[in-house]
Amino acid sequence: MLGTQHVSSGAMSGLAVANAAELAGWHQPLPVWLVATGLVAGCAALPDIDHEQSTVARAFGPASRLLADLVNSASDLIYDSTRTPLDEHRDGGHRGITHTGVFALALGGAVAVGAELGGKWFVLGALWVCLSLALRGLLPDWSKHNGKARGRSRQAAKLHSWVGTALAAAALTLLAYWTLPDAAAGAWLGACVALGCLVHCLGDAPTEAGCPIFWPFVIRGQRWFPAGPPEFLRFPAGGGVELYAIAPTMTAVCGVLAAGLVAGWPMLGHLVVSALAAIT
Repeated sequence: MLGTQHVSSGAMSGLAVANAAELAGWHQPLPVWLVATGLVAGCAALPDIDHEQSTVARAFGPASRLLADLVNSASDLIYDSTRTPLDEHRDGGHRGITHTGVFALALGGAVAVGAELGGKWFVLGALWVCLSLALRGLLPDWSKHNGKARGRSRQAAKLHSWVGTALAAAALTLLAYWTLPDAAAGAWLGACVALGCLVHCLGDAPTEAGCPIFWPFVIRGQRWFPAGPPEFLRFPAGGGVELYAIAPTMTAVCGVLAAGLVAGWPMLGHLVVSALAAIT
């Protein structure tokens, strides 16, 4: 899946969880659910930090690109050192360790612990990163200015877009920090990070390459088994199925789930999710 679709799937999942929680009687103020949705959306881009051209790798300039290179190398090393004879030989670490359930749970736990130990500044930093990724994924045209169209150099346009996105994310970060209950900030952050990463893996599973979400368990002789639906149901990442069928569907579902949540009708979201589950 492309980065934009990953972030959209994170937003859809966050809204679905919010609707389900309200339906089950676990009520939270609307701003709390909206913040959580934004966090899950942003975190749904995180596993692609193992690819230098991904949304998350390009989001923070040279620093995130360097991190992407390091993660890719580490992922490649882990793959080679843990693969079985039936796992394929490959170069590079994309769709490796960061695309596993273990990584999702470990990162979520680490963020939760970091929030408890690091306090206010750690929470603010984590919120800013997650919400920055959400903005870049949900509003790609806004966060990527066209330098030629505006009569500026490409570098100036990139700087302008980065500053604008960073400031918008900073404003949302302050609102989010004031919204989340202090006692639960670490738990909320950790849960959103873990859920976002898991949603990313589930989004990659139906593509042609599958996703090794069940690592390190050996399935059919492979530790890096590319989990997903049968081959005939898979589609190429970034292809027509994703762009013209999946993306519009996710956008429509997000709209319905958001409307149900804002209007106080979580049953509406429940019906939509149930209908999609029945179809698939």
